[in-house]
Amino acid sequence: MLQQAFASLKLKRIVAGTICLITAGGLYLLYVRNPAVPGFFPPCPFLLLTGLYCPGCGALRTLHELMHFHFVHALQLNALVAIAAAPLGAYLAYWLLSFAAIVQRPSPPLPGSAYYAVLLLLLAFWLLRNFPWYPFSLLAPH
Repeated sequence: MLQQAFASLKLKRIVAGTICLITAGGLYLLYVRNPAVPGFFPPCPFLLLTGLYCPGCGALRTLHELMHFHFVHALQLNALVAIAAAPLGAYLAYWLLSFAAIVQRPSPPLPGSAYYAVLLLLLAFWLLRNFPWYPFSLLAPH
């Protein structure tokens, strides 16, 4: 029984380590390759199909600009991603450490209303950034 628990813990740590390596590799690639230069990163399929911006349009360019400390330009590309990147990254890192049993305290569960609030925020951002009128046009990536 104890041996099975250690095997499960070892597997969880391998999975967590793999996720960290893949994430670090992706972030390094995003740091060295500028998504604003066409040809390497694919364009947004939603934008190609509809001509409208999705909530994630400009997210790769935003993360690239954040990693290069260009905060104003990051906000101009995707304000939602620019504001949420640090807290979301910290929450996901804490969750990963809890999953791998490196941190013994599990992350506190979010209340159900938080999920609805995030969904409402995403939908509002999605809708408002496609309006061509000022001040909503500031939400479109540029």
